[in-house]
Amino acid sequence: MKSSVTLDPTYLCHDELINQWLDHHPQLTECYLNFTEEWPDMLVVVNRLSDLLSCHLKIFDYSLFELCLTNGLISGTQNFKYDAVDPIAYCDSLCTTAASALKGFYIRNQFGFEWSILSGLGLSQWLSLCGNNVNELNKLKVTFEDTAISLDDVKNKIKKQLLCC
Repeated sequence: MKSSVTLDPTYLCHDELINQWLDHHPQLTECYLNFTEEWPDMLVVVNRLSDLLSCHLKIFDYSLFELCLTNGLISGTQNFKYDAVDPIAYCDSLCTTAASALKGFYIRNQFGFEWSILSGLGLSQWLSLCGNNVNELNKLKVTFEDTAISLDDVKNKIKKQLLCC
């Protein structure tokens, strides 16, 4: 089975990721800013999501981080039926989007180290801890494997990483 998730060597820090998303989605800017003003703890969740996914994961050449944020706002407002964003629906959508893209997705390096969404480490942290050079992402082996782990289990693991200290 082939994954539509790829690695991109572009490096952006958390603030740059958010600003890029805001630039790409001006129609969502006000909604996002109002939401994070009303629910400032959601900034922690977004920061953890950026740490977990990094700027390196793309799905069909689109940032997975951006896809998660966009889907979160759409779900959180029930397809823009409401002005306010439901934080529970928002977080659930972040986790569902990431889990759907990354269930069965693995990255392995030449030293035998492996990363998956279930590893408990953010991708950028894994890249630096395991001796990987961001400029050499093309040397990493990306695989997509059928796994017995359910989508709900993957989603719950992501939720735990985003919502727990």
